[in-house]
This record gives sequence, structure tokens and C-alpha cells, in this order.
Amino acid sequence: MRAILPALFLLLLTACGPATEPATTAPVVPAAPDATPPPTPTDEVVTGNPVIDSIRKEQAAIDALFKTGMLQQKNVSYACTGIRGTVEILRYQDEVRLVRNRYNEGQDRTITDRFYYQDGELIHQFSETLRWEFDGTTQFNQNGTPVPGIINYVNRYRYYFQDGGVVKAMKRKFQFTSLEVQPAEEDFPLQDMPSVSDLPYRTELARMAVEEGAVDCAVFR
Repeated sequence: MRAILPALFLLLLTACGPATEPATTAPVVPAAPDATPPPTPTDEVVTGNPVIDSIRKEQAAIDALFKTGMLQQKNVSYACTGIRGTVEILRYQDEVRLVRNRYNEGQDRTITDRFYYQDGELIHQFSETLRWEFDGTTQFNQNGTPVPGIINYVNRYRYYFQDGGVVKAMKRKFQFTSLEVQPAEEDFPLQDMPSVSDLPYRTELARMAVEEGAVDCAVFR
């Protein structure tokens, strides 16, 4: 009898076995939605117009030369009534490919231009006017100092040239406050300017800087 009891106890332990945890299933994580791709920059959009697309292709090649430091630069500075600016003349293999102009008009306005050249001819002009004003709000900087809020007004213009005349002109206008990150311009509508036929007046400024090495203030009158 004594031998039977331990044997029965061992049999019970073997039958019960160790305790086991119930099987669990990993939670299903929903797939993240596809991120919306950023809009294609305006100057890289293929329009289907062979003239515009050819100009944009050449513009991209010139921008690549600029970004990689392949252009040789010469500066022409000028000072007129209420205006101080600098023209950067950039050449590749002794040929002018890009002219960059920037000046301040008063305390609240900055104008920038980029003129693109191919075989000595102007093919594209990009111009921007940035104006700011106080918007009546008060903000605080990182030091906790109150500073007045600002609203920025941005006007951008694109001119495409062929045979010395304007074949297409477009404009885009938008604004943002100092509380906001500057938005992508592609978020705002681009408008055609069908009535433009004459060259923008600052193309003469670029010509003066390249050919004469100086800017006559009469160009601003």
C-alpha cells in the first residue's frame, strides 16, 4: 500500500503537467496612409509647350552649375536714391549664364531677380518682391521678450523669352505671418499674364551690369 500511494501521486503530477499561458495574438497595426508627395516646383513642371519646357530644362542646368560652384562670379554694386543693391554676374567658360540682382527699397521691401542666358540671349527672368508690415499683434521670442508680429507679402513673376520678346508671363501672390513657416508657393494659384509683351524694365539693369559693368540709376525711373 505504501508503494502504491507514491506511484499514484507521481502519475497525477505527470498527467497535470506544467501550467501553460494561453496563446496570444499580436495586435494588428493598420498600415500608415501613403504620404502625399510634395508638389512639383513650378519651374520643373512639364507644360507640353516645347518653348517653355526647353527654357525650363536649360534653367535647371544653369541652376545646377550654380549650386555646384561651377560659375565664376563678378559683382556690380549700385546705390540710388532709397535703393542699394548688388548684381552678381555669373559665367561658365567665359559665357554669361546667370545674373542675380538684389536690392532693398526703403526699410520694408526687398526685390530679387534671376536672369538666365543661353548663347548670349536672355531666356528667362524670375523676379520676387517681398514686402512686410506690422500686423498689430505681439509675439514673444525665445528669451520671452515681446516683439511685434509681422505679415509678409510675396509677389513672384516668371517671364519666358524668345527672339527678344516675352512669350509667356506668369505671376503668383501669397502672404504669411511671422508665426508661420513660409509656405510652398505651389500651394497658391499661378496666374497667366496674357497682356505682357514688353520686356520687364529690370532686364535693362541686367544688360547694363553685363555690358557696361555699372548700373545707371535712371533704370529705376
